[in-house]
Amino acid sequence: DLVISSGDIDAAGFDVVVTTGATVIAGVAEGTAALTLTAGDVRLTDGDLVITSGDIDAAGFDVTVTTGATTIAGSAAGTDALTLTAGDILLTSGNLDLTDGNLTVSGGDLDITLDAASGASLTTNATAGVDAFTITATPTDSFDGQQINLTLANDANADTVFGLNIVVTNSATLDADLLRGLNIANLTTPDATAVETAIFTGTGWDTIIDAVGFDVTNTTGATVIAGSAEGTAALTLTAGDVRLT
Repeated sequence: DLVISSGDIDAAGFDVVVTTGATVIAGVAEGTAALTLTAGDVRLTDGDLVITSGDIDAAGFDVTVTTGATTIAGSAAGTDALTLTAGDILLTSGNLDLTDGNLTVSGGDLDITLDAASGASLTTNATAGVDAFTITATPTDSFDGQQINLTLANDANADTVFGLNIVVTNSATLDADLLRGLNIANLTTPDATAVETAIFTGTGWDTIIDAVGFDVTNTTGATVIAGSAEGTAALTLTAGDVRLT
């Protein structure tokens, strides 16, 4: 062993304080190795790893010290490049950008809280046959596939507020396309004992349907059909009756 009971190691570019073990290696230049281990590890059991200048530049793992910007190369899509067994990832400012791959939440909740002037948007370049947004669930108890909670606050303005607003644009393709603002597909395996309703409207609404030329009042069910002109059918039944009880 090399035993130094007093004094320090003070060499050109390499200093060791014997009482504490503090070691300083001057190095040659950035990008040039100042300490090389061909085997074994560097283990930090206490204290901090402090880098005042330069960056961490490892194979597949880079950290810019001045900004903290971290790049993890990863191995392949579908393979974890960063794993947290406990704790959270907290983003207090800036953006969370996903330029490729998937955002997969396999457990827990996905909660998003936005600022007063912020909104959430989903933009997709999906090809034909791919749904932009899909909800899949198999509930056994009371359940909402999607719920919208909206409260109109009181102010001095006459506002127009929609619980759900669907904006559709047709490109005049000249094809025999079917363009529908709202589509309710066929009910699979209907049950004889269940009450199955495609559209249900609760109480409190003044009007159930307010369309161009067709209105239905909620409290009475009174229906108004504007029609187009005298002598032109405004209501046509190809079967069944109109019953006045």
